[in-house]
Amino acid sequence: MLVVGFVSAGLMSLNQAVGVIMGANIGTCVTALPAAIGKSTEAKQTSAIHLLFNLIGIVIWLPVINLIAFAATSISPSHLDLDGIERLAAETPRQIANANTMFNIANTLIMLPFSALFVAAVKKLVPHHTAKKEHKKIQLKYIKKEYLATPDIALEQAHLEIGRLGRRVTNMVNRLPPLADQPKDENDKKLLGKHYARLKK
Repeated sequence: MLVVGFVSAGLMSLNQAVGVIMGANIGTCVTALPAAIGKSTEAKQTSAIHLLFNLIGIVIWLPVINLIAFAATSISPSHLDLDGIERLAAETPRQIANANTMFNIANTLIMLPFSALFVAAVKKLVPHHTAKKEHKKIQLKYIKKEYLATPDIALEQAHLEIGRLGRRVTNMVNRLPPLADQPKDENDKKLLGKHYARLKK
């Protein structure tokens, strides 16, 4: 980890390293948020909770970075027989690891009682979209024009779209034979006509 190298070389203090660790926790959201593009509402809500959790945690602990650094130093082994860079290199990795562990455990313990509030807030931010019963025409659900220039995202969206349309066609084909053989009532006849009309398009 670059932070360990910087602190071990004396280029960065432990307090500064704790701040970088907090920023790195926000950085993990950069991968989670794009990964939720084109996914289910639950996946988007999970990414939103991840971001919210880390943001609130940083707001709580940023004013007391010195306290976290002091606690991490207190519970980490000391090498009093060493001096200068050698001592930093020996002590720093454990101190940074302990600071990161303490930060995440403390965040979890503080926010766990408020998990229901997190869920409610995220459901407001990322609501479920009610599917319409009638669609005048088949529309793309996952493929977005703004992401076509990004191959990885575009391929994933195309994969999801092909799967969705394939399931839709399979459902139509499976429902046609019984309807065509023995329509039970007017509703079946209307549904049969609707499927035939879609197949002609």
